[in-house]
Amino acid sequence: LLLLEFVAEDGQRPDPQKGRDALMDQTLSVEVTHLDRSDYSEGIFDPVWGVDGEWIAYCRSDQRHGSSVLLMHLPTKAKHLVCDSSFRNCDPCFSPDGAYLTFVSTRHFAPSCDDVNEELTFAMGAELPYLVLLKKGALNPFQRVPQSPADANEEEDGGEDGEDMGDDEDEDDDGTEPPPPQMEIDLEGIGER
Repeated sequence: LLLLEFVAEDGQRPDPQKGRDALMDQTLSVEVTHLDRSDYSEGIFDPVWGVDGEWIAYCRSDQRHGSSVLLMHLPTKAKHLVCDSSFRNCDPCFSPDGAYLTFVSTRHFAPSCDDVNEELTFAMGAELPYLVLLKKGALNPFQRVPQSPADANEEEDGGEDGEDMGDDEDEDDDGTEPPPPQMEIDLEGIGER
């Protein structure tokens, strides 16, 4: 896994928290940093950036028929195992708010009878996505939160006192986009969540 960074002549790096156009008016050079490697043929694949630009999730082949999912904190270059290589894992993705990490895994063991060879065959298909809570106390998005009927009626009516429920949070008053949310990840016990 290589990281290519654009660096200004004075050594200053663009900050993703300051917007997309940071340092666009300066001459930039490219710095290459080696972050991780794998000894297997599939190597490292499916890297994805976190919403704040400080985290990367990726898959690494750690054995012949399995791959693990890892998180890397870029400022410290620290790697954290999310899911081991007991199965073939792929396609990690952060949620837009940075609260969850999803990935696809081939964990379904369902042999089927082959009509041609008259033997069992084992398909390597992935049926379900998996979700990791990045914060220990985060709510499971698949569980419904108990809600009273009065609260449900309020949401349908558009909030209390006829409030406008429009999405005006996408841009600041000066027309620029707000910075992405800072991701908070509880790394202790993340593999068991």
